[in-house]
Amino acid sequence: MRCYVDYTCGHSYRLWSWLRGLNTGLDWRTFSLKEVNREPDEPRAFENLGSISVLALALSHAARNAGFLRYHGAAFEAFHAGRVAEEDLLVLAAQAG
Repeated sequence: MRCYVDYTCGHSYRLWSWLRGLNTGLDWRTFSLKEVNREPDEPRAFENLGSISVLALALSHAARNAGFLRYHGAAFEAFHAGRVAEEDLLVLAAQAG
């Protein structure tokens, strides 16, 4: 079963925290809440290359062929432990492979 989450979303974080230890075989996927909820006249979320949430999403796709679950968990923990910088996410991605 696929489970779609956004690293910046508190509900997604609670879902991840609850399900990660159950070894359910979920297929975790990421998406952007900013993009889904934008007004038609607003710029696309992906056009804001300085957005930390867009970077986190891009890195999750890059990590899909490497250590996705390691990156996925580390990114969630970082976002919900406090302020996250671009450098933090790049380190997490490198550590995940």
